[in-house]
Amino acid sequence: MQVKAEPIRWFANKEESWSLTGAKERGRIPAVPEELFNPVLRTAIRWIDNYSEDIRRLQQREREAALHSWLWNSKNYVDYVNRRLLGFEFQTIKPANRPWRSAIVRYEDKLIRDEEGFRRLRRGPLAVLRGLITNLLSACGIVIQALVGMRISELLGLEALPIKEDGWPACLSMRPSSDGMYEVFYITGRVTKGAKNGMRVIGEWVAGLRPVGSNFIPEAVRATVTLVDLLRDWRELGGLTCLFAHANAGGAGMPRRLTSVDRMSAKALIENQNNFIFEHVQVPARYSGWRITTHQWRKKFARDIIRCDPNSIPAVRDHFKHMSALVLETAYLGSDLGLLEAVNAYAAREAASEILDILDGEEPFSGRAPDIIRRQSAGLRKILKSDLSRDEKIDTISRVIEEEGVSAWGCDFGTCLFRCETAKCHFAAKGDFDLTAVRPLLTERKPDLCGSCANLSIAVHNGNYWRRRFLTNKAIWAANRRDGNLPYVLLAARRTRHAADVLRSLGLEADGLAHVA
Repeated sequence: MQVKAEPIRWFANKEESWSLTGAKERGRIPAVPEELFNPVLRTAIRWIDNYSEDIRRLQQREREAALHSWLWNSKNYVDYVNRRLLGFEFQTIKPANRPWRSAIVRYEDKLIRDEEGFRRLRRGPLAVLRGLITNLLSACGIVIQALVGMRISELLGLEALPIKEDGWPACLSMRPSSDGMYEVFYITGRVTKGAKNGMRVIGEWVAGLRPVGSNFIPEAVRATVTLVDLLRDWRELGGLTCLFAHANAGGAGMPRRLTSVDRMSAKALIENQNNFIFEHVQVPARYSGWRITTHQWRKKFARDIIRCDPNSIPAVRDHFKHMSALVLETAYLGSDLGLLEAVNAYAAREAASEILDILDGEEPFSGRAPDIIRRQSAGLRKILKSDLSRDEKIDTISRVIEEEGVSAWGCDFGTCLFRCETAKCHFAAKGDFDLTAVRPLLTERKPDLCGSCANLSIAVHNGNYWRRRFLTNKAIWAANRRDGNLPYVLLAARRTRHAADVLRSLGLEADGLAHVA
C-alpha cells in the first residue's frame, strides 16, 4: 500500500528580522577545517605507527644511563647521559628510504615560537628526547580527540593503571557488537560535565570497531596503548595512575624527582598540540596561523559522524562510516549525552548550510529536496539580506527551520535533509512515518529507496558515486541482456537511467551517457 505524504512546508512564508551577532559574541567554536585536519591527523598517525618504536628505544637508552648515575652526588650525570645518547640513529622509513630523523648530535637548533615571536633554541640530547616524547604524546592526544570526540577534561581524566591481564590499560576494553558481527573498542572514563555534588559518572566512548576475526587495531586504540608504554617511567616516578602525564621539570631535561612530573593539564596539552602542528605538519598557507583549541576536535567529530567528507583520508572516512552506523543507529554514546546533542546540533546547522547553497544557485543540485526548497523559498529569500555574511545567513536559516526539525545527514550518494514526515527509510522499516524520528535509519539508506525520497539532495561532490553507479549498472545490464536474465536487465536498466538523470542534472558526464534513453 502506498501512502501519500502531506505537502511539504519547508519555510514559513513570513518576514522576520533576526538579531544576529558575530561568532565571537555567540561563542561559537569552529570545527577543525578539513584542509588542516587531514594533514594533522595523517602526521599524528605516522608518529604513532612509524616513529614511536625509535622514541621508546631512545628512552630505554636514557633510562639505563640515568640508573647508572642515579646516586651520583653531582651534576655530572647530565653530561654522562647526554654522551650515552650521542650517535643514536633512527629507522629508515619507506618510501623516503632514509631515516625519518637525523642522528643525535651534541647540539642541534630548533625553531620555536612563543610570546616573543620566532627564535632558535639550542638543544642537547636530553632536550631532544624530551621533545620527542612530548611530540608523540601530543600526536596520541590528537588522534584520540579527533576520532573519539571526548572533552579535554575527560581525555586527561583517563586512567592507565591498573594494567589488565591482557596488557591493556584500565580505560580500554572490547566487547562484541549486539549483532555479533563486530568487536567494538571502548574507552571508559569519568564524565566531568553535568556531574553534580561530586557524583562520579562513568562514560564510555566508542574508539573503533573491527570485523570479528580481524586483528586490526583502530587508530585511537593504538594511540591509547602507545601512551601506556611512552609514559610508564614518568608514572612510576610520580606515583601516578593517569594515562596522560606531564614533565614539569625546569629547563628541557628529563624529570628525575617525584615533584618533576604531574598529571597533564589542559593548558599544557593545548600548547603541545599547537607546537606539534607548527613543527611537523605541512598545512596550506591560509591555515598556517590557525590555533587549535581542543573543543575544535569535538566539533569536527560531530560533523564527521553526520557526513563523511569524500576528501578525508581513507582510514578516517571508513572509521566514521562505521562509527556513524554504530553510534547513531544504537544511539550509543555511553553517558556522554552532550556528544549526541553536539552531533544533532551540527546536523541542523549542516542542513541550513546546504539549503543556502541550493538557494544561491552557484552549484547545481539534483534530487527532490532541492526542487521543493526552490519552490517554497520566497519567504526565506525576503529575510536573507544581501549585507549578511554567510555565517549570518546560515544562522537565519537555522532559526527558520528549527521548528521544522530539518537536519542534514550525508553519505556517498547525497545528503538527507531529514524531515520525519517524509522519511521513506522509516516508512520502509516500520510501515509508517515515525513522527518522533530525528535522523535517517542508516540500515535502510540506499540509493534505490532514497532516490525517490523528498528528503534527498545530491551535490556535485557526490558525482563520482553516481558515475560509478552508472557504469557498473550499464555493464550489468549488458551482461545479463546477453544471458537473457530479464529481471536483472530491468533492474540494471532502471538504475542506469536514474544515475544518468542525476549526472545530467548535475552537469556531469559519464562514458556512454549520451546513449541512455
